[in-house]
Amino acid sequence: MTVGKVKIIFDRPPKYIVIELLNCKPGLYDDLPPDNVLNYPVKQKYKYVCKTRNGSSINREFQKTQLPITPASAITEFKCQGTTLKKAIVGLDGGKIRAGVYIILSCVQKLKDVMILRPFNQTKLNITIDPNL
Repeated sequence: MTVGKVKIIFDRPPKYIVIELLNCKPGLYDDLPPDNVLNYPVKQKYKYVCKTRNGSSINREFQKTQLPITPASAITEFKCQGTTLKKAIVGLDGGKIRAGVYIILSCVQKLKDVMILRPFNQTKLNITIDPNL
């Protein structure tokens, strides 16, 4: 993962992550705001059996660790046009229309409530308005 020019490498999974829930008060946890919950990694073990041509089998076992997170929703810049979002995680590196960046960023009222997903070309923020408008 890269944050700015700093590359962050995790050598082990986090013990937990803190998730902020919107429009929900799940309960109180020590030292957390009332709309935050903890999410712990889940370990899953798998066994893979591969049959060889001579009839024998090769057994392999492996384990994965992941954080059980499912995105709540995703919308395009055209779908969010005219809406107000409390918080947004946006990807500004794609898209074909430069005005789409303005549309996405204008849906959130406070800069602190926008998280930019990955680095992007900052020239996308330079929008020239057509003088005929």
